[in-house]
Amino acid sequence: MKENRIILLVFVAFFLFGCLGTAQALANHSTESPIGALDTSNVISVNKGTTTPKAMAPTWPTTWISIGTDGDEGGGQDYRDVLEAYYEAHYDTGEASDYLYLRLRTIQPATLTDFGPPVKDARYKWFIDTNNEWTSGSAGPALITDTNIAHHRLNEGGNYLDLYIRLDQIGDLAQYRVLWATDNEDPNYDQAPDLDSPDNLTPTVIVVKGSITVVKAVVGSPPGDSWQFSYDGPGSNDGSFSIPASGGQVTTSNLPFGSYTITETTKTCYTCSPANPQQVILSASQPNPTVTFTNTYITCDDQNPCTDDSCDPNTGECVNTNNTAPCNDGSACTENDACSNGTCSGTPKNCDDQNPCTDDSCDP
Repeated sequence: MKENRIILLVFVAFFLFGCLGTAQALANHSTESPIGALDTSNVISVNKGTTTPKAMAPTWPTTWISIGTDGDEGGGQDYRDVLEAYYEAHYDTGEASDYLYLRLRTIQPATLTDFGPPVKDARYKWFIDTNNEWTSGSAGPALITDTNIAHHRLNEGGNYLDLYIRLDQIGDLAQYRVLWATDNEDPNYDQAPDLDSPDNLTPTVIVVKGSITVVKAVVGSPPGDSWQFSYDGPGSNDGSFSIPASGGQVTTSNLPFGSYTITETTKTCYTCSPANPQQVILSASQPNPTVTFTNTYITCDDQNPCTDDSCDPNTGECVNTNNTAPCNDGSACTENDACSNGTCSGTPKNCDDQNPCTDDSCDP
């Protein structure tokens, strides 16, 4: 009795149909022998086969991002007549890896059996470009028997053919270009007779990983050493980085989608705005967010010119030390004003004109 299977191929790029090159077999891959990263165009194909799933699937998405719609072809095989294509990508903590999820919505429930005549197995294919160009190459099946790498499901919540592939098996890139097709299973993977495919054969760019840019702004005197940051994302996606004391920015790339916490190591004598830490969500709709940390030096200014004001870097407390600086006590009747014990004062001006017939005074 046949069970479902997934085939991964390295495919040529004279896209699309019937002139895609010569097939070249790839070695089968088992649980003990993963596929490994590929750096050329790939095709994931779902059809009938002889393998049995070996493991539980990672967590399927609950929401999907539309890649595009396709009209009713009216060919009578509505189980592989595609109306819309979708994708999603996220880090699966249960599997400790990043996954790309792909979905095709069909008119009738998707099936892997073509009722014919002649009877042929139906096939659903995704063309995945991993080098940003549809380069010439060859095609041949590489059977995936490890469902930690790839697997599929049928008609979950509607007329859908869903599949997933672990990103580290297809280059582990931040974005891919994709196309889909359905046909009757054919011995030649580089042929596609009796086919449904997008009306527009321009590959769609899908973003599956993102980046976070952290900007540091410093108001007032910079500290004596750099600013330290850490980030904590899904699974083991965490790390640290630094930004110069005077400020700047750092971008961390190739991060799987999910929730991240960005934390700044606080410094005494500086306030931070907005609140520390900051939360950010990486998603297909927000793949490259920027967060800003603004730190303002605490001047400790007590508005008294007769104190030297500073912030103690050990305690973060303000220190206001009396000085003897020249100052102005605001009186026109004093001179040589200077600070003493935290107060500005001067010597009274001598207005004696040495004339006993006048009363001498200073008009303030």
